[in-house]
Amino acid sequence: MHVTTLRGGSRGASEPLLPVPLRILAAALLAACVAVPAVLAVQFVGSGQPGSLDSSVDPVVINFWRYSALSHGLSELGTLGPVALMTLALVAVCVAARRWSGAVLTAVAIPAAAGLAEYVLRPHLGDPIGRDFPSGHAASVFGLAAVCVVLLADPPRRRVSGTVRVLLAFVALALATAAAAAGIAVGARHFTDALAGAAVGTGVALACALALDLASSFVDARSRAAKWTETNCEAKVWEYFYSYVDSGKPGYDYVLRHPGKSFGALAALYRLPCLKVAPSSAGLEGPAVQALASPHIGSLLSPRSVFTGIAGFATSAIILPAEPGAYSLGASKQTLRRKVRQAQKLGVRWGEVTDPQERQDLVKLAEEYERIHPDPTYRNLNPDLSGLFRFGLWLAAYSADGQPLLLSVTPADGEVAVLHYFRSLGTGEAQSNARYLMTQVLAERLVARGVRYLLDGASLVLPNGIRHFQRMVGFRIVRIRVARPR
Repeated sequence: MHVTTLRGGSRGASEPLLPVPLRILAAALLAACVAVPAVLAVQFVGSGQPGSLDSSVDPVVINFWRYSALSHGLSELGTLGPVALMTLALVAVCVAARRWSGAVLTAVAIPAAAGLAEYVLRPHLGDPIGRDFPSGHAASVFGLAAVCVVLLADPPRRRVSGTVRVLLAFVALALATAAAAAGIAVGARHFTDALAGAAVGTGVALACALALDLASSFVDARSRAAKWTETNCEAKVWEYFYSYVDSGKPGYDYVLRHPGKSFGALAALYRLPCLKVAPSSAGLEGPAVQALASPHIGSLLSPRSVFTGIAGFATSAIILPAEPGAYSLGASKQTLRRKVRQAQKLGVRWGEVTDPQERQDLVKLAEEYERIHPDPTYRNLNPDLSGLFRFGLWLAAYSADGQPLLLSVTPADGEVAVLHYFRSLGTGEAQSNARYLMTQVLAERLVARGVRYLLDGASLVLPNGIRHFQRMVGFRIVRIRVARPR
């Protein structure tokens, strides 16, 4: 069964480019990068001739590179072709690593640095005095180097050690410095031209990184607010049905007595995630899952039918993790883990039931217990569980002496499974703890099969004992709309 989320749910938070402590340093460096070209233009740039700073530094650089065979090659590093190739390569690396913010930073910052230097600042600062001020080549290579440093500062998956990342950042800056110095050595620009270009390139890269992080923080804040709103809506629906069942007079009598609360619960329900499920299996379990995911609610004008018609069939579901072993993690599963440990201390064990005769015996035992169940809510004088034999995943819990404690039969189709039969075969501490143990076992078995949603398949009008248990093991409220088979 294929699943599409139609409405609800919050997007995952995007990963920042710079950690918070480094953002202060980046802002300070950005201010310095803005100040450097202004100070150089006013104090040290000569009109058509080397300025005082150029006269001191240029000869040193020229003498250093005089006998180097690399000077001409490195001086071309900041031209359009090499910069474009390096930019595309870095974008490809970011995309392959699924670091989308890094790909955006690379694709925007480096062309913006070159464009700002070549087409904005130089016509107003360099051209009137006959200088390559600021240098577009230096802006390109230092923009590229600064982007590399930003990407290496705090990668989301630190597969490379901190020492190696520092060395790589140093290499990027050293290469940019060598390229700018080579341009001075071959007479293409002066020192102040290269220094101003380096400031422009670095400043643009830092400004883009800070702007992306600011936008990311804004999106994350909205995501957290949406998640908080969704959590509140879910709690409101849970509490409404707690009260609905506790009133002892469900139906329109409760709705008419609490119109504001009923309307609020309906509005909250509509804001929760809606799953559109479409059967995709050609086997027996696909149609069964479809039928269980959209059961007959009741009379046409009943409150439950009205709720379903407006907001979709609402049920509780466990949204399973993609990785095995992750279901029982987290602070919200403390009760689950404690109950599982208690079941294990009592010697409760479990197994998958594949033997046809053992399945027959368990069904017979389950039917007998339903007839004599001590709670009238769960008692069924004429149970018929023959339909369970259509499904493949049977799990059972047993006491230390081999007595069956719980039977679980779960049809599954693609990403969706339905908790069709999950019943204790007796009362007592062992049976109570076995419910938690078997929920964990079932979740892990389904994760291994690629299932992502375990639906309860019943409406939200449940006995409050079951509702409390569901919340303890991680059920959430979702809405279901069943589409035509694919």
